[in-house]
Amino acid sequence: MAQTDSEQPATANEPSGEPQAPPRIWPPYMPEGCPESQPEHTGRLFRLVSSVPVSLEDPLMRCATQTGAWRGQDECRRSSLSCSDRIEELLTLRQTQTATFARARMAAIDVNPALGRARSTPTRRLPHHWSLWLTSAAFAAAPSLFSEVAS
Repeated sequence: MAQTDSEQPATANEPSGEPQAPPRIWPPYMPEGCPESQPEHTGRLFRLVSSVPVSLEDPLMRCATQTGAWRGQDECRRSSLSCSDRIEELLTLRQTQTATFARARMAAIDVNPALGRARSTPTRRLPHHWSLWLTSAAFAAAPSLFSEVAS
């Protein structure tokens, strides 16, 4: 017996009737469910970078997941960019850390929910530390989103 149109299986070009998952807006190295669970944030954050405008190839624009740092720690937090909400904290970090940081420049980004998520994640050494998760589109636009901060 021949199948009718209503009995034909869905093809790649036809909807299957099942709900489609929304496209993933986060970079592929971020774990599933991260950072959707993080709070929305609006405000200015600061970050050390090698150059301004920011280069997408800048090693300082890589998260711990990409560099292999902080293995065994929270994977969602490892997939974020470290920032601060205080310029002074980055000045101190630049003076007390590696030569890479000593040569680093400070950049600011005005975060809003359309760009991604951010959460205050203070540490003993960095009480004003923030974790920033940029969407894939925002990361691609990073050269125009980060501006140099005089230090």
